[in-house]
Amino acid sequence: MRYYRKYFEKLYRLDLNYIENNFEYLGEGISRKVYAIDDNLVMKISKGIEGLYQNKVEHYVFKNAGDQYSKYICPIVWFRPDFLIMPRAVPLSAYTRSKKVNLKAIRSEAEAYNDILNFTQKFYMLPEDIEATSSWGLVNSVPVLIDYGCTSEKGDRFYDML
Repeated sequence: MRYYRKYFEKLYRLDLNYIENNFEYLGEGISRKVYAIDDNLVMKISKGIEGLYQNKVEHYVFKNAGDQYSKYICPIVWFRPDFLIMPRAVPLSAYTRSKKVNLKAIRSEAEAYNDILNFTQKFYMLPEDIEATSSWGLVNSVPVLIDYGCTSEKGDRFYDML
């Protein structure tokens, strides 16, 4: 693990221009850009204060999800406020044109739908984001949330206090 930590720290110190010219660009949202490190890992890089916020939220959620909810989210392998590393997922949007996922059918576990609804409430997630196809991907053929940094207004207040 020490080798990976050193490697991740080296990636973190790279200039954004170097990253843009040497790593595969996968996409971006309003506040972060995503690049492939390799076939197995991605880096999410903050574009500004909103990206810092989303990274902070994802890190908090990942650290506090517990066994009940962690199976529904893509894990964070390495974190800095403006830069995080996750396993590379195949976006669900590669398989469907639908803008929303069916939360009742996204996972096979009997408790999945209720767990996802409870997760959304517990962590003050923005429900529209949890339903967005673009927020989901497949890791080892299992659907997980790959973008869980957007929060409700109540969540904004909660996470601003952290």
